[in-house]
This record gives sequence, C-alpha cells and structure tokens, in this order.
Amino acid sequence: MTLTEKLDVFMKEHGKNKLSLSKDAGIPYTTIISFYEKGVNNIKLSTLQKLANHLGCSIDYLTNDKVKARKDLSPAKEQHPVSVPILGYIRAGVPILSEQNMVGEVNIPVDMEDYCDFALHVRGDSMIGAGIMEGDIVLCKSNQTPASGDIVIALIDGYETTLKYYLRAEGKDLLRAANPAYSDIELQAGAQIQGRVIKIYKDPPSYNFYRDYLALQEESHLDWNSVMEKALGYGLKPGNLSALLDSLYTMSKK
Repeated sequence: MTLTEKLDVFMKEHGKNKLSLSKDAGIPYTTIISFYEKGVNNIKLSTLQKLANHLGCSIDYLTNDKVKARKDLSPAKEQHPVSVPILGYIRAGVPILSEQNMVGEVNIPVDMEDYCDFALHVRGDSMIGAGIMEGDIVLCKSNQTPASGDIVIALIDGYETTLKYYLRAEGKDLLRAANPAYSDIELQAGAQIQGRVIKIYKDPPSYNFYRDYLALQEESHLDWNSVMEKALGYGLKPGNLSALLDSLYTMSKK
C-alpha cells in the first residue's frame, strides 16, 4: 500500500482531511497536495519524520509499499473537524490550492470531504437571482470540465475570479449571471474554469433581499414596457413585432 493510500486510511479513521493533516503535522499544505499530484519520490527526510511522528509510526512503515495500513496510527484519538481552505483572489499561474490563495478555512460535514476541495466568499450581486448573495460562502469541487448549467468559478483575464452559470450554446462557452444587469461573458483563450459549486453556506436572507428582488423585477418590466410602447408608437402589433424579431434573429446568424 502506497504512502498516500496509508494517509487516506489514516484521515478517514480520524476524521481528518489534507488541510487538517498539514496543520497538525506541521507540514505545508502544498507539500501534502504534492504527495498526491507528483508522487513521493523526492520527499525530504525531515518531512517524512514529521509525518511519522504525527502518525505514531516509523519512516520504514510509511515508505514500504508492501506494508498494509494500520488502523492504530495516531496516539490522539479525538475527532477533528473537517475543514477546507477559503480562497481569496485566485492568481493566474498559481495552483488554485496554493497557500498564496488562502485567506482562512471553514468546517464542512465529514461526509462532504470527498466532494469539496475549497470555499470562496461571494462578492457582488451577479448571482442574486439564484439566491447567492454577497457574503455567502460557496463550497466548491475542483473541476475544469463542468457540465452546461453548472455554477462555476472562473478565472478571467488572468486575475479576475467570477462566479457564474456555465453554458455551452451554439458552439460557444459562456458565463451567464443570474442577474439581468450583467451581460454574458464568452470564455476566451486563457480563461480557466477552476471548479464548480456544490453547496452554498448562507445566513437566512433578510427582507432587503426580497426588496432587491422586487426592484430587479420592476426594472425588467419597465424595460419591456418601454419597448412595447415604442413598438405601438410605430404602429406595430404583437404579431408584427414577433415576426420582425424572428427575421432579425435569422439575419444575425448568417
């Protein structure tokens, strides 16, 4: 059994994840992640010793793939809360789970550990129509190939992190807000999907949320009323306007 398989058994038995293991063992989180992504051939002896000390085993046990995982590894039997890092501004060219991106951590249910890699604080009101408001925390799974309709975290222009619906339409990859005040964003070369939202942590919405929702509805209605008034002023009836829109849409596709 490999070192990472032994770590997986240990973490499952003791209610830990990679983040809590790194904190308790005194090993950088990025080093723990590197075990899984790049292998363990170049691990420093000092790092192996820290890991062995924390697990209550020998270095030989950790590095011998022929030895099965033990279930009595940690001298500390208390259960630790499962937590994931909260990321701030995601930087281009830096692995998403790099310590440079972390601004804190949040506890999650133990049964979500395998489905959640990181969390983000929501900024702005672009997803208010989906009930996601500023200050909410979204739990995310790293995923660069989302399905159309997923809510994703995307890195735009190399520095801007945005939370939007991902849509695949007419051969284009689009990011769409849940707020009519924001236009669609077409994903260009260099843009990166960093993950998809799997759960939202939020406080109960205030009455102001409902008022904002009504204001958005009223603004949308006013916009359409203005269009209808203009059409009537030109003598266009609903059927004429519908046919005109169909014609303009068809022309735009040529």
